[in-house]
Amino acid sequence: MKEKADDRLRGELLLALGEAQDSAGDSDRARETYWRAAATARSLQAPDLLAGAALGLCSLFIVGTVDQPVVDLHEEALWALGESDSAIKARVLAGLALAL
Repeated sequence: MKEKADDRLRGELLLALGEAQDSAGDSDRARETYWRAAATARSLQAPDLLAGAALGLCSLFIVGTVDQPVVDLHEEALWALGESDSAIKARVLAGLALAL
């Protein structure tokens, strides 16, 4: 149980680190960190963390390009969030639109 809580905290910290790296202009490191957060979210089966990683990566997109792995991550996050409507699901849908 403690290990899962530690992994959850690790995922949350990775999202915060990615955001800090992005804010500091280090987009390459931010991208790596968000992918690590996504891997952690998958291992925990934590849709909210997966959505956070997708949204973080979306903030790093380059206009006029389609980054298929980021599109795939948004779609994975939408699937993981399930059928119910929520604010995070709306944000992931908007991120998917941007990523396309």
